[in-house]
Amino acid sequence: MHQFTLGGDALGDEMCEGRTITMLCCRDIACRMKTRGLVTPSAIVFVVHDESERAAEPTEWDGPAEGRGLALGPTTLDEHPETRVIPTLAKIGGRPGYINNWGEKQQASAEEGGRALLVQWSEEIYPRKMKAGPQPFLFGVVYVWTRVNPATKVPGLADALAFWQNT
Repeated sequence: MHQFTLGGDALGDEMCEGRTITMLCCRDIACRMKTRGLVTPSAIVFVVHDESERAAEPTEWDGPAEGRGLALGPTTLDEHPETRVIPTLAKIGGRPGYINNWGEKQQASAEEGGRALLVQWSEEIYPRKMKAGPQPFLFGVVYVWTRVNPATKVPGLADALAFWQNT
């Protein structure tokens, strides 16, 4: 089931080069529960593809939750200047803000493979009085890492890994 598609408009043309990354997940909650760590095979998969128009009609990839968009905001510090807490909001890049204390182990495993955080996808955010609906990650947060080009230090879209947490 489709969760998000990100391209150059959100991630920048240098990273995307005319491509987008789409996150899909298994429809079955028992299957998704196995992906609360970096596992293979994963219930969360990524497809990198050429940019294309959004489908005008429903497709078999659609999920039951209302669609959401990621709006670009100003660049901000990862952590609150006084509390030093990293938020669990949806964001691009930086460091992850974990809901649970076991996230650091998964992060270390991803970073050992030459990856950096690409996006933190939060289901806790419902702007404009959006209905909560049946969220696939149980109002949690999905953390997505992709490989970093060692020469440019720019993350790419290929070879993404993800895990999720909820309270």
